[in-house]
Amino acid sequence: MKVLMFGWEFPPYNKGGLGTACHGLSKALSKKGAKITFVIPKAPGKLGSDFLDLISAEDCSIDIQRINSPLSAYMTPEEYQQEILRTDFSPTRKRDIYGKNLFQEVERYAKKAALIAMEKEHDVIHAHDWMTYKAGMVAKQVSGKPLIAHVHATEFDRTGGNGVNQYVYDIEREGMHAADQIIAVSQFTKDKIVEHYGINPEKIDVVHNAVEFNEDSFIYHQGGIEGDKVVLFLGRITLQKGPDYFLYAAKKVLDYMDNVTFIVVGSGDMQPFLIKKSAELGIADKFLFTGFLQGKDVDRAYRMANLYV
Repeated sequence: MKVLMFGWEFPPYNKGGLGTACHGLSKALSKKGAKITFVIPKAPGKLGSDFLDLISAEDCSIDIQRINSPLSAYMTPEEYQQEILRTDFSPTRKRDIYGKNLFQEVERYAKKAALIAMEKEHDVIHAHDWMTYKAGMVAKQVSGKPLIAHVHATEFDRTGGNGVNQYVYDIEREGMHAADQIIAVSQFTKDKIVEHYGINPEKIDVVHNAVEFNEDSFIYHQGGIEGDKVVLFLGRITLQKGPDYFLYAAKKVLDYMDNVTFIVVGSGDMQPFLIKKSAELGIADKFLFTGFLQGKDVDRAYRMANLYV
């Protein structure tokens, strides 16, 4: 089977778990005999993989125009505008971006998808989260192949149900209804899709994320940091992941025992809040914020931990 897969990041150029999930999923599918073409909007460097054909929309051979997009996974409209403001657009420099805002980026990526779908032979189209749904729908129109929408999170998860972006919601709903099949990463996500997007539950399969690991990487270690037990949070530090719950739970633990260190691995918009709140609660000395980690550093974090939340 040949799979045309659309995503927004791929290791080592990833900001979070979506790229990691795509990497693991692609690798597992390839072991089952699938041939995968994975498309990302822009390659920040030389990319390659021994188990898939990884291409950048900007370097697609069917369109020689080079388009340099500031778009990245998990980006909000506000973050997109900030990224543009950080970029030098002086008169002497070519202004080579997709569009004036995040949503124009998504539209332009979809146009690239149509060209790629015409060139790359495939049996099925696999699109990850809302930013790729338009690309998936256009590819389906061009090739007539079935579309799978992979839902890692919905707009209701990302916003906590408050301030849902109507444009994002509309794309999600359109993509899910256009898809021939939907993959949800949990029963909770499936229930949200049925409740908020009007999708027949029979159309949705739950496929939980897994973890690929070397058993040596997960050897249990007594102690951790200066004899303390270690509790690990590893993920984006944002509302969807509930890092504030982790912080308040840590405070309750430390009220009963003080030989515990809490490690927060990742980055995100809630990191300043966590740092400030840990100080206000008087537990800052029991928290370690490492920032974003990759590869062997992630393995080390797991090895240090007695408990992973």
